[in-house]
Amino acid sequence: MTTAVLDFDPVLHRYSVDGVVWPSVTQVLVATGIYNFEDIPRDQREYVMARGSAVHEATRMLDEDDLDDSTVSDTLRPYLDAYKKFKAESGFVPLHIESRVHNATYRYAGTLDRIGTFYGPGSPALLDIKCGPWQPGYAIQLAAYAKACDIKTSGRITLHLSAYGTYYLHHVATNLEQDFGTFLSALNVYQWRQAA
Repeated sequence: MTTAVLDFDPVLHRYSVDGVVWPSVTQVLVATGIYNFEDIPRDQREYVMARGSAVHEATRMLDEDDLDDSTVSDTLRPYLDAYKKFKAESGFVPLHIESRVHNATYRYAGTLDRIGTFYGPGSPALLDIKCGPWQPGYAIQLAAYAKACDIKTSGRITLHLSAYGTYYLHHVATNLEQDFGTFLSALNVYQWRQAA
């Protein structure tokens, strides 16, 4: 039995498994309207997306002990400070950082931010880093990631970092199976549109 090979093209932001392109979790959620960026003015969307990518990159480098703190811009500093504060206060230890995952049964892929543990005993949690307010679609996103990774996680959590150096956690309380069912419905709509 051979193991499927998951590849990611960062320029095209495209996932493929054994050479076949599969949709990403984010593509599915955006294309079906579960993620809606209409509340962000059009002239600011590119900046907001670039800032989010830069925050993710800085937190990844921090977690991998590869960050030169002197290179962090004034714009990113408060987000990074918030992440450091979160780690110090929660005891969060990342076990998997920016892991690419795929679901072979339903043929989709994505990159989850973190799987890690907090202070005290317990199984790892799935953590997604955000730079904006909670959206209901995040529960669907994290359900798709949970069903694509090989690690059983104890919960789905979003970590919201702010430009003021603060953070808050949102523990997803909705049913994992129902949320995943919603994702599969969105995936079916996405595939139907692609085939049309």
